[in-house]
Amino acid sequence: MAERGSYVQQAARFKKTTDDVKAPQRVEQVIAKVMSLSRELGANPSVTEQVYRAMISGFINEELAEHAAISHANAKP
Repeated sequence: MAERGSYVQQAARFKKTTDDVKAPQRVEQVIAKVMSLSRELGANPSVTEQVYRAMISGFINEELAEHAAISHANAKP
């Protein structure tokens, strides 16, 4: 989780818009992948989906805050 958090901070610097941060199509790709793996490994796909959606949402919120801070800092004269 800590490693993923550091990637979130780095990614916020490269993404131009909040839509780039939210990336709903990418979220759905990740969810489809982990649900498939969940089924293959005998885990509960519903629980897997809920956990990953919560985790992704938290990281997106963190990245949005970081993106806003960077944008604000860059907008100062």
